[in-house]
Amino acid sequence: GASDPLDATWWHLVTERMEGNSSLTFNTYQGKSSAMTAPCTGECIPAKIRCIRSGSVPLANKNCPKGYGSVQ
Repeated sequence: GASDPLDATWWHLVTERMEGNSSLTFNTYQGKSSAMTAPCTGECIPAKIRCIRSGSVPLANKNCPKGYGSVQ
């Protein structure tokens, strides 16, 4: 709900919804609709979800496929 904390559970639920609806990947918002931001399709979708699920920079560096941690 609107007052739920943005904790690991909340983010996990968000990524589960992303898995079921690829249009929810946040490339547009993360990149602020920049012309430099390529569409997130194909292998990008699960890669972005893995990056989000990492939850921290050290874990993202270990678990996030290269090139998907940022939109630019």
